[in-house]
Order: sequence, then C-alpha cells, then structure tokens
Amino acid sequence: MIQENKHIVRTLVEELEGTGNYAAAKTLLATDFGGKIPFFEIDGRHEYISSVQMLRSAFPDMDVQVTQLVAEDDMVAIRLAVRGTQQGEFLGLSPTGRPIQMNGAAFFRVAGGKIVEAWSFPDLFGVMQQLGAIPEQEAIS
Repeated sequence: MIQENKHIVRTLVEELEGTGNYAAAKTLLATDFGGKIPFFEIDGRHEYISSVQMLRSAFPDMDVQVTQLVAEDDMVAIRLAVRGTQQGEFLGLSPTGRPIQMNGAAFFRVAGGKIVEAWSFPDLFGVMQQLGAIPEQEAIS
C-alpha cells in the first residue's frame, strides 16, 4: 500500500503539475478532495485543477521535480523543486518575464487509491522576491 500511495502522489505531481495533464487529476484525486495552500483552501478536485491551471498560465514553462518522497501508512510527504518564467498574472502581479526557482513541501493523504487531502507549503515569499514584488533583504551575518 505504501509503494502504491507513493506512486499515486508522484504521478499526480509529475503529470498534473509538471506537464499539465489534467486528465491525470481525474483518475488520482477523489471528487471530494480537500486541500490547503497558502492564502486559500481547495474544496474539490475541480478547484485543485483550476489552481494548477492558474499556475501553468502564469508559468507556462513550469518544470516540477520531486526531490524527495517519504510515506507512512496513508500519508505521503514530498519535497519538490519548481522552475519557470512568469509569463502571466500571478497572485495579482502582472507578468514580469522573470525566471523563478522555488522549493516546497507537501503532504498528501491517500485512501482507496485516490488522494483525498493535501497540504502544500511552497516558498511564496521567495518567489515574490524573485519576481520583484518584495525587496530582497541583505543576509544577516
């Protein structure tokens, strides 16, 4: 079961977020899927797909790599690395044409072969700094 859950989560991240394969979400997410991402909650599979469509519209060249994946019982945790170039609006910020690199983590709960819940922790502060919306801070020594 643990290996199957890891496969389900990796497939979702690589297929949906990484390549924009929205059909994958319909087979991997429960219809009553729920999730939390900074600034909003996701209620249902369709809202999750919409949030990924918004990201892929803002960063059409978005590349998502799973860098670590750990599972126990019905929970799967991942670390990921995201790269892309802002070509569309993102969180109210007009397109900048700037590249971004972001690390993040997420936790997924899998039941009955479908992802039923997710909690995502992207480094949005770092992304907004890279896009020029938040000034870069000098390192404290």
